[in-house]
Amino acid sequence: MRRLLHGSAIAGSLLVLAGLLVAPPAVAEIPDAPVGFDAPVGFDVVTRDVQPHTARVTIALVAPPGTQPNFSRDDAIASANAAAEFLARETDGALTVEIEQVTDWMSAPNDAPCSWESVWQDFAAQQLGWERGNGRHLTVMVPEGDPCPGWANGEQGGSVDAGGRTFQPGPDASTLAHEWGHNMSQAHAFSTACASTWDFRAVDGRTPGECERQEYGNRLDNMGGSWTLTPFSSPSLDRLGMLPTRLVPRCDVTATATVASAAAGARERDAISWESAAEPGVRYWVDYRDGDASAKYAPLHVSGWAFTPGSSGLQILRTDPEVPFGATVLKRPGDSSDWAQLVRADEVVTLTDGTRVSWSPVASGTDRADVTVERTCTPVTSPTLEADAIASTRKIGASSHVVVTATNRSTVAVDMEIATPYGKRTFTSVAPGKMVTVTMNTRQSTPPSGEATVTLSTRSGDSSATRTLTAAYTGR
Repeated sequence: MRRLLHGSAIAGSLLVLAGLLVAPPAVAEIPDAPVGFDAPVGFDVVTRDVQPHTARVTIALVAPPGTQPNFSRDDAIASANAAAEFLARETDGALTVEIEQVTDWMSAPNDAPCSWESVWQDFAAQQLGWERGNGRHLTVMVPEGDPCPGWANGEQGGSVDAGGRTFQPGPDASTLAHEWGHNMSQAHAFSTACASTWDFRAVDGRTPGECERQEYGNRLDNMGGSWTLTPFSSPSLDRLGMLPTRLVPRCDVTATATVASAAAGARERDAISWESAAEPGVRYWVDYRDGDASAKYAPLHVSGWAFTPGSSGLQILRTDPEVPFGATVLKRPGDSSDWAQLVRADEVVTLTDGTRVSWSPVASGTDRADVTVERTCTPVTSPTLEADAIASTRKIGASSHVVVTATNRSTVAVDMEIATPYGKRTFTSVAPGKMVTVTMNTRQSTPPSGEATVTLSTRSGDSSATRTLTAAYTGR
């Protein structure tokens, strides 16, 4: 997935140890389940076994024709160390990076443009004998600035150990972590802002038209538009398989928990998550974001483009309808600022199924908050599908035509398929009350009597409804 780049700078000293990287904490220190953990009132605890993973990375410095190296091999190593330390700290040492090789600058023998990333990845792989494999990553770095592009790219993997290739101008550490994240199966961190509501229902598997979806909209996630190393959101960690514990609010009760900030890491954070009652297949997440957390990785990486909120708040995230393995952060309606994605203290957010979410600060400081979820678990019901359908025949020239008119009488938009023995036609997202008409040539002067079939269908998440109606017409 391609990511546009901003300016960046390198900070932090070079870590000089065997293998180039500081050794992570021993994986045996990561428990498979919480020990001595009592669930807050109104919540259940769901745990998973975290499987440690080592990503083995080769970094190739390539200078395409017309470019000059403008950073050093030591710069590349320093940024790789910073990205590796970020991943290790975010996962409590379960996800580690082993740098297998960082090359000196290689001059390319062909005249391909700098932006042809696959050409330079193939070139580096051939020169170094690099081969694909589980957990194996090849990163090609080219010089920053013209004629090289202002974007980076990483192959989208299907699991944390998929491996893959990435490409980027310059050695920026947050870009390294971002593109490695794609190799390890992470999607971009989206945002959704609707005109009058915090939440929405997907329409035909897409964000509704009245809502604005931004691909990098989560400004507090490195897979979004943070442009610096920031603590992962809970769905990002869960996608990696590195989130050991979730708090699940029980149905139809008021559940309150004192939770730690997302900056606490995978094991200590208190991720709240549940499945939607309104849209099967959709999961909600609640993360508390400490306003001071943006400084957590400042010693590792400096960016002049980072969003530093300076205030604490909740992020409410949900499954993104267009990239179901990704998550979108919900934004306050009518607020175009970056702060719109942070729920304010004592602000109440009502979600599509009626669930209410709010929070209040804990007196002792900003690193913890009291989060209240009043979860609604009303069973999902499919909408009743209704339509009027009329069919007739009409002589046009030498042939008779079957004319079918259908009007959507449902309370929701539907897809309509109108079929006759002479063909069929599909209309998508027919609004309530809207009429559609088809005219089909029978290529006969007097066709036999028959029926037209009108099929109505609608889908919300994994829930769908279908109804078929018939309309008779008279021929010979």
